[in-house]
Amino acid sequence: MADKWYYGISASKDLVKEKLSISGSISNPFNKYRNYINDMTGPNFTQSSFSQNYYRSFNISLSYRFGRLKDEIRKNRRGIKNDDVSGGGGQQGGN
Repeated sequence: MADKWYYGISASKDLVKEKLSISGSISNPFNKYRNYINDMTGPNFTQSSFSQNYYRSFNISLSYRFGRLKDEIRKNRRGIKNDDVSGGGGQQGGN
């Protein structure tokens, strides 16, 4: 059986005219390990297993925005010209 609860918190802050940002998070500050216990029994055997995984984590990140888009992204004005379709019914493919 494993622990049923997961806890986490994160925060971020913009610095230096919204160009630099720092963020951090912590997960499961109250449980260092996650324990798994499994018991199996049968008519002629009993088996018990226990495993333990590291469960707590800390993260920190730093990001910097180098520039901004000044103009909107323009659509490509050239369209697709589909001139490989024949207008008559006399030709068959294979050119």
